Amino acid sequence: MINMNEGIDDGCVMRRRGLQAAYPNIRQVPGNILNFDFMAFTRNNGFSLHDPKDLIPYSVGVIRGWKTVEQNLKPEQGVTWVRSPDQLFRLLAQGRVDIVIYERWQGQAMLRKLGLTDIKMLEPPLWQVETFIYLNKKHEALVPRAAAALEAIKTDGTYAKIADQTLSPVRLLGTGR
Repeated sequence: MINMNEGIDDGCVMRRRGLQAAYPNIRQVPGNILNFDFMAFTRNNGFSLHDPKDLIPYSVGVIRGWKTVEQNLKPEQGVTWVRSPDQLFRLLAQGRVDIVIYERWQGQAMLRKLGLTDIKMLEPPLWQVETFIYLNKKHEALVPRAAAALEAIKTDGTYAKIADQTLSPVRLLGTGR
């Protein structure tokens, strides 16, 4: 985001709404790209979570820098901060945390990558965040065209087809929708 704000990068996708408040040289393209479902993953079959407050009695692993998660955790929660998804899921697999919080699709892909079959994803999502395309202000003239193109592929079914092709392999892991 810093590079895009400075004009080094031209744009990025899959970022939450409203970032232009912190980065004045970026422009959000209207139209949600995908919702990020922040899920709890655990090895323990003995509990369920329905609200982020339900996390309080557990040790929780989180990736540093995931602002939505950071902003929604309470200070009284026992949180272990890590830098990578591999670290995060290995902490859980080794029993060093009770729960990790990670995005639904990326979490399921990480379970597959690491061969972790005894970890389950708890429903419902703890948080859901819409994601958007952002462009550096030097490309501001492209914002309406990008929004129109996104709307067009959603309307003609291309977007759904691409999403199905790219996310279907992850859905095979069991609890994904």
